[in-house]
Amino acid sequence: MDSTATRILQPNVLPDLALTKGGPPDVEAGTELTYTLTVQNTGLVTGTQVVLTDELPNGVDFVRAVQGCAIDPIYPDPTVVCSLGALGPGATRTITLVVLVDETTSGTITNQAEVSGALPETNIGNNRATATTNVLPVGGVEADLSIGKVAARNSVRAGEQVTYTLTISNAGPATATNVVVTDTLHISTTLEAVSSSQGVCPTSGTGVVCNLGTLAVGATAIVTVTVEVNETALGNVTNTATVAGGISDPRLDNNTATATVNVLPAVQEGGLLFLPFIAN
Repeated sequence: MDSTATRILQPNVLPDLALTKGGPPDVEAGTELTYTLTVQNTGLVTGTQVVLTDELPNGVDFVRAVQGCAIDPIYPDPTVVCSLGALGPGATRTITLVVLVDETTSGTITNQAEVSGALPETNIGNNRATATTNVLPVGGVEADLSIGKVAARNSVRAGEQVTYTLTISNAGPATATNVVVTDTLHISTTLEAVSSSQGVCPTSGTGVVCNLGTLAVGATAIVTVTVEVNETALGNVTNTATVAGGISDPRLDNNTATATVNVLPAVQEGGLLFLPFIAN
């Protein structure tokens, strides 16, 4: 029996070419759009004559790609073909493809690519990948971020804790990137805890800075901040938080929010209140 032929027929010793594709969530009409495609061989045998095929959607024009990729004239529609050669087990190839979005393009662009090789594969369900991008009008790459802030209690006694809830929203029209929330603590409070529905919130002695990452149009993120009011505090304690993003914001008047808590005297031992002396 030919052991080589037997091995080729066994699914577990075939190549498995897998494709992923990514692009930005939004792009402005008339600007370049960059796709990143990754081909990986997750099988146990080298994939040979590996070819990546990407049929460009309507409304875009090919600009450039990595070496080995070009528009192939044999296809009726503009199609980029990348000849990747051999791809060993576990090996990965990353392809960058740049197109120009026509100024008249609107709506969404959906782009699909496919990878194939000379040998049969263990799984062909992962040979295709799609990326969808929202096309914004010229000058429309903006994200209207807003923030709201409320305290769990209107009044607390000195020495007690209060939790603030911050609500961050994106009214669009574009996805907000690099969203950062900054909450500077009042001098009469000490940070006890912070949490967020996404991202991370490093803390310092004077406040909280939450790196929330990306916020889609219509999406909301929640940050909660718990502080302890100092035992010597009295009167109103006002806390302010702000939000900012990585792209232009058409409205800045809703990027700041405050919440005020009335601090009452602490309850002393025996249930007696300590009241400040006020001279007549």
